[in-house]
Amino acid sequence: MPADDENDEPQPGDTVIELRDGAPFIYTQPAKGQSVAPSPEHREENDRQSGPRPPITLTKRDTPGSAALSGTRNERSGGPLAVSPRRGGQVKGSDTSRFYELLDELHHQVGQPRMLRNCTANSGWPAHGVYFFFEDGESRTAGQCRRVVRVGTTTRRTLWNRLAKHRGRQASEACTFALAAGPRRAHSVFRRHLGTAIIARYHPGWPPEVLDNWYHYRYQPLEEQIEREVSQYVGVMPFLWLDVPDSKDRHLIEAGAIGLLSMRTGDADPPSDDWLGRYAYRKEIRDSGLWNVQLINEPYDPGFLDLMAARVHARR
Repeated sequence: MPADDENDEPQPGDTVIELRDGAPFIYTQPAKGQSVAPSPEHREENDRQSGPRPPITLTKRDTPGSAALSGTRNERSGGPLAVSPRRGGQVKGSDTSRFYELLDELHHQVGQPRMLRNCTANSGWPAHGVYFFFEDGESRTAGQCRRVVRVGTTTRRTLWNRLAKHRGRQASEACTFALAAGPRRAHSVFRRHLGTAIIARYHPGWPPEVLDNWYHYRYQPLEEQIEREVSQYVGVMPFLWLDVPDSKDRHLIEAGAIGLLSMRTGDADPPSDDWLGRYAYRKEIRDSGLWNVQLINEPYDPGFLDLMAARVHARR
């Protein structure tokens, strides 16, 4: 399953989450002509979601050097991305160095990273690919270069379709921020996570239900302000993109990069003390040092670097 949820048109068998009466309603997309019938597991979750929920409360965030950021490796073995135990310590460090060397080569090929606020559908995109977001103030431990803070890819839809959903409506565009005015957190889990951190960090005096409503997709009077602030923040995050036509290769590169860079698998480049992600609601983000939730515990297959290198060199 891709780490970056697509939120595209659901296909039969996909798990779908809709808002019904202000609460998430979960079901499996039926085949054409069949009616929606949640599974027993989904019915149980729907019953729980529709009942009273205590508000989300903000807890003390993990501090630098805490156990949550110490980078212990997930011990689960097996699966297509299982990796030899030898890939740790200096060996993993060399893999990380190679990863950033490939990004540096990609950087020189494309000229410079782009920012979503300056991008349109006509900016020149491959049909499909993998993308790597950076963030101001986030550098590798030795300060050699910027640290990757999010990795994502596409499945059925195009690369620009995915990036546009992260982008949202930018302030430079003549439009009011109404519900239909561009992609929102319901279209991008990245925006949802950014919003939780922005609320916690920059609006500590807001009532707890503001964060609770945002996270659970319930509308509220402050929603438009939060959407604007998310668009402003993500709009200036630099990113690189890599043309990867094959869907299997895209998943291998995405999963490998997340596994390599996650603090939960022992990456040596922790987030800065001032990183916005330290205020994210999801502990997985705070622990991993990435704006990713899925694949952060998985051991990586170093073969993804060969796939990545082949695609970078194909641009020459």
